Amino acid sequence: MRVEIAKIRNVGLAGHGSGGKTSLAEALLFNAGASNRLGRVEEGTTVLDYDEDEIKRRITISTALAFLEWKGHKVNLLDTPGFGNFLADTKTCLRVVDTTVIVIPAPSGVQVQTDKVWSYATEYGHARVIYLSKMDRERADFARAVEEYRASLRLAPQSSKTWSNLGMALQALGRVEEAVQVYQQAIQIQPDQPVFYHNLGGLRLEQGDWPGAATAFRKALDLGYHNLETYLSLAEIYLETGKVEAALELCRQALATQPSSAAQFKLGLAYLRLGQTAQARVAYEEGIKQFGAGEGERIGAVDDLKDLIARGIQGAEAQRILDNYWKNRSGE
Repeated sequence: MRVEIAKIRNVGLAGHGSGGKTSLAEALLFNAGASNRLGRVEEGTTVLDYDEDEIKRRITISTALAFLEWKGHKVNLLDTPGFGNFLADTKTCLRVVDTTVIVIPAPSGVQVQTDKVWSYATEYGHARVIYLSKMDRERADFARAVEEYRASLRLAPQSSKTWSNLGMALQALGRVEEAVQVYQQAIQIQPDQPVFYHNLGGLRLEQGDWPGAATAFRKALDLGYHNLETYLSLAEIYLETGKVEAALELCRQALATQPSSAAQFKLGLAYLRLGQTAQARVAYEEGIKQFGAGEGERIGAVDDLKDLIARGIQGAEAQRILDNYWKNRSGE
């Protein structure tokens, strides 16, 4: 395959010895289709540790090169040594790469050679990526590890996107408490980032901590995070805790931000709770228009809402119908 020079990337894998660099390279090659099997250092079957001494000692002694193709680019991987006796080879090779991936095992953290290869990459002005390996091992704690590495390597505070991605990744893995800790830590470092409070509010809801969720969502709004989901999540909490007037105002603010059938339906429910049936009918009718009859009938929401409007139902029955709407809507 002929590749333009502009589409060639040279990436160095560096870090302390036995940190997982060769295993990472092996996984990259396998996932990109450059290798048809996933080798293991312990078995001596990796692509890059092919020397007899490397296989016997289960360490990288000299830099090995392999390449893969990914999204129209050719990526040259340089798997460098991590033990002190061979680090001169690492420093020489890192001169020619575009990006240095610093591989750090989560259980053991930053070690002597980690700091050295970080200084090499800093000296050469490379883009640097930290890759946390061995997250499946005992004592691996993602949130704690990130903060330790930030302090040890003297990193600048992460961007809000980095923190958010980390929190969402932990939440997707079902590690809600760790995700909460990530956002609490992020707020201490960057207290003016409203997205942290928004995401923390969602996690608090998942934990069943309504007061905590309400505080977080309120803070996000106060910091100017005019997000429809934030408005409606806080409005739902207020409705469930009897703060109907506050919920009504939030729904109005949400609708001022953007048209939304969800906000109209929640506005209608708030009006019903206040006994203002005429206003509720208007809100529900508008919500049906915005939602679209075709889509609504498919999930059974519009007919229920039309029936509610026709009968002027209030209280528990109205809540049951709305609960049915939200259940079906989330299951699309």
